[in-house]
Amino acid sequence: MSTIFVDFILEFPATRLLRIETIMIQELRNGLLVACLLIVTCSSTSMAANWEVGLSRLDITPTEPLRLSGYGNRTKPFEGIDTPLNVRCMAMRTAGNNEKEQGLIHILLSVDTIGFPAELTTEILKLVEKKHPVSRERFVICCTHSHTTPHIPRALVNIFTIPVTKQEDEKLLAYSNF
Repeated sequence: MSTIFVDFILEFPATRLLRIETIMIQELRNGLLVACLLIVTCSSTSMAANWEVGLSRLDITPTEPLRLSGYGNRTKPFEGIDTPLNVRCMAMRTAGNNEKEQGLIHILLSVDTIGFPAELTTEILKLVEKKHPVSRERFVICCTHSHTTPHIPRALVNIFTIPVTKQEDEKLLAYSNF
């Protein structure tokens, strides 16, 4: 896995991205995703606008063994960790000199998991809305669809041939609750 340090993401002829600090992107495809999203966003709005962009990553690797999702024949928790799991976030808005001039916030989250139930997306949005003015139309959660991540109890409830035990379910709920 290559590591790329990026001092800037992309500069358009009529648009400059402001206030972007050096970030680390672990895979080239993440950088390409950001570039594509910026192209789409900037092409659909005023090309003369300056943008503020924030990027972050949070490690969500479980601290104790949990049953993984993705295959119905899994009957026990994982035995080790090969690769950390993350949530990545990109927040964007048009820049302004003061709060009144700043544009609407757009947020994209990418979660290392097989899938996400709608109710969990709604819960996360409600937490974000308490601190930032973000509407549902400008808030997106996508998943990497990995079959080697913990089972999310509120999603794929009938996936396992041998259902999770009450103790397993409590641990999985604790992992996915905020």
